[in-house]
Amino acid sequence: MCRHRYRSVGVPQKKSPTFRSKYQALQKQIDGRLPQNLQVRFDFTMKTPQQWIMVGATLAALAVVFGAFGAHGLEPRLNAVYGDQEKSIAGHTVPATYKYFQDFRTGAEYHMYHALGLLALGIAAGQHAETRRSHRIAAWCFLLGIVLFSGSLYVLVLSGMRWLGAITPIGGTLMIVGWIAFAIGATSLKQPASPD
Repeated sequence: MCRHRYRSVGVPQKKSPTFRSKYQALQKQIDGRLPQNLQVRFDFTMKTPQQWIMVGATLAALAVVFGAFGAHGLEPRLNAVYGDQEKSIAGHTVPATYKYFQDFRTGAEYHMYHALGLLALGIAAGQHAETRRSHRIAAWCFLLGIVLFSGSLYVLVLSGMRWLGAITPIGGTLMIVGWIAFAIGATSLKQPASPD
């Protein structure tokens, strides 16, 4: 028995466009309309330590903004949203404004901690020639953790939408995973050779 494999010759196979190819096509359109000195490249892959440092610094600045708002402008908003409501914390009844003020403060603190963690990750990764996959995982976990944990706390406190409390633990879990990935990446890095 003779088996022959037939294949189409000269008929190009069409591939479905991927997100990357669509993004590149859009970038070319934008570049064609902008002067050379205004062309900006956006790379959301977070592959270089410089990107992590830039994002970490930006997030740290935002954490300061949210912390300042919490310290100076949050009280009137809390009074308007929660009024005379009360909440129970560890068996003690406290005004809802106090409880939600503490929630907002926790969001701002964890926001800053993980922005600084992202900065430390970028600095540590910049010390070595190779970037580990675990570093990229840690960077994305920190970033998404800030958005989901701190972001959900900010919106929950300001709007009173209590269902957002279900999202907060997901962000906290991502933050934990980020620190574990950071530790794994740090243990797998080779130390630079010391000059003897």
